[in-house]
Amino acid sequence: RGSIALLKMAKAYSFMKGKDFVSPQEVKDVLGETLAHRVTLSPQSRAKSYSAGEALMVMLREIPLPRS
Repeated sequence: RGSIALLKMAKAYSFMKGKDFVSPQEVKDVLGETLAHRVTLSPQSRAKSYSAGEALMVMLREIPLPRS
Protein backbone atom coordinates (compact mmCIF):
# COMPACT_ATOMS: atom_id res chain seq x y z
CA ARG A 1 0.00 0.00 0.00
CA GLY A 2 2.85 2.38 0.73
CA SER A 3 4.31 2.08 -2.76
CA ILE A 4 0.87 2.67 -4.31
CA ALA A 5 0.45 5.82 -2.21
CA LEU A 6 3.94 6.97 -3.23
CA LEU A 7 3.11 6.46 -6.90
CA LYS A 8 -0.17 8.37 -6.61
CA MET A 9 1.48 11.25 -4.75
CA ALA A 10 4.31 11.47 -7.29
CA LYS A 11 1.77 11.51 -10.15
CA ALA A 12 -0.28 14.24 -8.50
CA TYR A 13 2.84 16.29 -7.73
CA SER A 14 4.03 16.00 -11.33
CA PHE A 15 0.58 16.99 -12.61
CA MET A 16 0.56 20.06 -10.37
CA LYS A 17 3.91 21.03 -11.84
CA GLY A 18 2.36 20.84 -15.32
CA LYS A 19 4.09 17.63 -16.36
CA ASP A 20 2.50 14.56 -17.93
CA PHE A 21 5.14 12.15 -16.62
CA VAL A 22 6.82 11.35 -13.30
CA SER A 23 10.57 11.71 -12.92
CA PRO A 24 12.70 10.17 -10.15
CA GLN A 25 13.04 13.65 -8.64
CA GLU A 26 9.27 13.92 -8.09
CA VAL A 27 9.29 10.53 -6.33
CA LYS A 28 12.15 11.71 -4.15
CA ASP A 29 10.37 15.00 -3.42
CA VAL A 30 7.21 13.36 -2.05
CA LEU A 31 8.71 10.28 -0.39
CA GLY A 32 9.24 11.83 3.04
CA GLU A 33 5.72 13.19 3.38
CA THR A 34 4.17 10.03 1.95
CA LEU A 35 6.01 7.33 3.89
CA ALA A 36 7.17 9.02 7.12
CA HIS A 37 4.32 7.51 9.14
CA ARG A 38 5.56 4.02 8.18
CA VAL A 39 9.04 4.52 9.68
CA THR A 40 9.83 3.48 13.24
CA LEU A 41 12.79 5.35 14.70
CA SER A 42 15.33 3.85 17.06
CA PRO A 43 15.43 5.13 20.64
CA GLN A 44 18.72 6.92 19.83
CA SER A 45 17.10 8.80 16.93
CA ARG A 46 14.11 9.76 19.05
CA ALA A 47 16.47 11.01 21.80
CA LYS A 48 18.10 13.30 19.21
CA SER A 49 14.63 14.62 18.32
CA TYR A 50 14.78 13.30 14.74
CA SER A 51 11.48 12.94 12.93
CA ALA A 52 10.75 10.05 10.59
CA GLY A 53 10.62 12.49 7.67
CA GLU A 54 14.09 13.81 8.54
CA ALA A 55 15.46 10.27 8.72
CA LEU A 56 14.07 9.51 5.26
CA MET A 57 15.57 12.71 3.85
CA VAL A 58 19.00 11.81 5.26
CA MET A 59 18.80 8.41 3.55
CA LEU A 60 17.61 9.90 0.28
CA ARG A 61 20.55 12.30 0.14
CA GLU A 62 22.81 9.26 -0.07
CA ILE A 63 20.99 7.72 -3.04
CA PRO A 64 21.82 9.26 -6.43
CA LEU A 65 19.03 9.79 -8.93
CA PRO A 66 19.14 7.61 -12.06
CA ARG A 67 20.59 9.29 -15.12
CA SER A 68 18.64 9.40 -18.35
